[in-house]
Amino acid sequence: MIRNISGFGQYNLTENDFSTSNWQLNINNRFFKSFRDFKETQNQNTPKQDESVIKSYLMEISLSKFLNNGWSLNFSLPVSSNSREASLEHSGPGTTRHTTRSFGIGDIRFTVYKWLIRPIVKQKGNIQLGLGLKLPTGDYKYQDYFHRNDSTKVLSAVNPSIQLGDGGTGIITELNLFYILNCCKNNQPLW
Repeated sequence: MIRNISGFGQYNLTENDFSTSNWQLNINNRFFKSFRDFKETQNQNTPKQDESVIKSYLMEISLSKFLNNGWSLNFSLPVSSNSREASLEHSGPGTTRHTTRSFGIGDIRFTVYKWLIRPIVKQKGNIQLGLGLKLPTGDYKYQDYFHRNDSTKVLSAVNPSIQLGDGGTGIITELNLFYILNCCKNNQPLW
């Protein structure tokens, strides 16, 4: 199961600089496709007809409020559209492949961040710590129709790999860091 991360937020890697804005809106997108079946670390070498093909598109909308001395607050809202094409969980091995889908809001997150080294213009590297809360706002019992034969469909929970949430409240701990190999020599403090 793949979930998105917010990224560095206040640090802009393309300009090698920190934002001096009070607010920042980030929209991150991710597409993921999976077609191999593993049991722990062993590839099950599932025949192509019976492979489960998972496609996951996730857009995460994050709003950050920047405070003094490297502190920031972040709210993240994930929206995802997922599909799982398979034969095994429908009519069984070697049968017609069918697709189940899920779409909606995932588990939202509130996080507090702190840069450990005072940010400066053209900084070569820094470390950021984050602590937050994940709330169970995503539907972890999302349902779609499974084909049992050509004429019978059953409404049931989709595979956990395409569920919108996990049903639990969680504590988030993050460690973000970066190091730029090419950086200028004249550094200026931001605060």
